[in-house]
Formats: sequence, structure tokens, C-alpha cells
Amino acid sequence: MLNIKSRYAAVLLLGCFCSLPGSAQDKPAAVPSTYVLKRGDSVLAISQHIRYPKATVNQMAYAIIHANLDALGQRTTEVWRAGATLSIPDEATVLKTDTKTADAYIARVVKSDARYREAVALEQKGDMKGAVAAYLDAAKIGHVLADLRLGQLYDTDRTKTLPHDLQESIRHYQKARARGLTIEEAERRGVREKP
Repeated sequence: MLNIKSRYAAVLLLGCFCSLPGSAQDKPAAVPSTYVLKRGDSVLAISQHIRYPKATVNQMAYAIIHANLDALGQRTTEVWRAGATLSIPDEATVLKTDTKTADAYIARVVKSDARYREAVALEQKGDMKGAVAAYLDAAKIGHVLADLRLGQLYDTDRTKTLPHDLQESIRHYQKARARGLTIEEAERRGVREKP
């Protein structure tokens, strides 16, 4: 039989275990059905923050990207419009995609984002040959903004890195549209070349 001090110690010890992270008291917050994008958000950070307990971050990101092509684009984790509201898929929809498929898809998305950012940096430094190669790589992987930029460059490349080729320009614009780029977003991201 426990004496008073032992009972008190047992109650304190039990109280400590019950309040440890991951215990039954720490239920995950409910996943919202919508999420308002903020400047600096990324799909992976959002997915980490609001994912369902049974889903991986990549499964959540995969589902969010496919549910919100108008705000994100099919092959980018970049957030295009701060203030836009993302639709958050339900748990069954998220778990419908197996982890292997989600992991492979998100790996391609991350790679295309990296190549696109590299292309933009090279273009800003004046290395158009390197920028075009990186834009082409990103577009092959499926980056919608790389296709948009290539469409612009084939149409009006004042650096003469790419030939003026309306068919190639149209092909890249069409690929960007098929990947979820709207006309409004394309206009917002219009050609910003130096005269």
C-alpha cells in the first residue's frame, strides 16, 4: 500500500506523462478546409503545418497542388498570389495518393523550382545562355513559369540568345496554360526585359 508521499509522487509522475507531446491530451488541431496564402508561404511549409496525422507532408502537398492549380500551377510549390484562398482537400482525398507517388512527384516539383530559380538568377546576372538552358530544364520537368518565360523569350528575346520563333513561343505558352497558368497571371508576370 502506498503512503501519502508515494501517492502524491505517483500522481505527479502520471500528470507529467499525460502532458508529454504526443500523448492523448495533445490532439492535433483540426485541418481547415481553406487556407489564405501569405507572402513567403510555400506549399511544403503549409503542408507540414496543416497535414492530417496519417498523411505525409508530400501526400498533403501533392493534394494541395492538384486542388489549387489556379493559385499554384501543376509543377511548382511557389505561391503566386498572396491573399488567394487555397482549398484544402479532405483526408480521404489526400490519402488516395500513395506515398511513393507523392514523394516522386514532389521531388520533381522541388527540382523544377530550383532550376527555375537558378534560371532567373542567371538571367539577372546577364548570363542568358545559362538562363535559357536552366529554363529549358525546368520546363521539361514541368515548371509552368519556365514555360511562360520561354514563350516570352522565343517571342521577343532582345538578347538574341533564342531565335524569334512564334511556333516555339506558342508551344511554350500553350504548355503553361495546360499546366494551370491563367491569362491574368501571365499578364501579371509579363515580359520585363531591358529595352
